[in-house]
Amino acid sequence: MPLAATLPAALTRQFAAGHFALILDALAQGPATFKEIAERCGLERHAVARRLPELRDAGKVRRTDQERDNCAVWSLA
Repeated sequence: MPLAATLPAALTRQFAAGHFALILDALAQGPATFKEIAERCGLERHAVARRLPELRDAGKVRRTDQERDNCAVWSLA
């Protein structure tokens, strides 16, 4: 069973909020691919890839028209 399935909902939201803050801090350093964001903030790539669309939908980040190494470049909105 995945760890997230065993956590209370409030703790899961706190966990996600921590990821959001790390990703936003990483993008404050400048536009980056999800791989670069993961390196900047010390998160696993899949965690960053999962959170970016949520942050985009919330209007916090945007996907730019650029690509690097066949990956989309993201920036703060």
